[in-house]
Amino acid sequence: MEEDEERCRQRRLEEALEVKSLRRIISAYLNYPEAAYEDVKRYEKCSRKLSPAHKEMSIELSLQDLKKVALHYGFEFEKEKTIEATYTANPRSMIQAFLVRQYEVVKPNASFDLQSVSKQALMATIF
Repeated sequence: MEEDEERCRQRRLEEALEVKSLRRIISAYLNYPEAAYEDVKRYEKCSRKLSPAHKEMSIELSLQDLKKVALHYGFEFEKEKTIEATYTANPRSMIQAFLVRQYEVVKPNASFDLQSVSKQALMATIF
């Protein structure tokens, strides 16, 4: 008897939670066009507030391209090896561990000459 009452109470609670979840899904679906429009307006407003320097596209070079740039500006790679690196303490993380290239020694050769700060910043990413 008591067990049946507990099951009935549990079933009613689960049904109430399902109804509540379904109402949230329907509400999100019905309000999506308005919410999406408001999000776009907010992003546009933030973009207008940024200075022109902050609106530049960020271009990241691949490892191969970065190595070509370093060699072009006179760097020589004396030693290159691959090591395993852990980038997060969460063992269930998607990027828990993977192989990363590490350059032990990167030095300019005798003809090396960088005068531009932006070129120096680009080379600093190699270290």
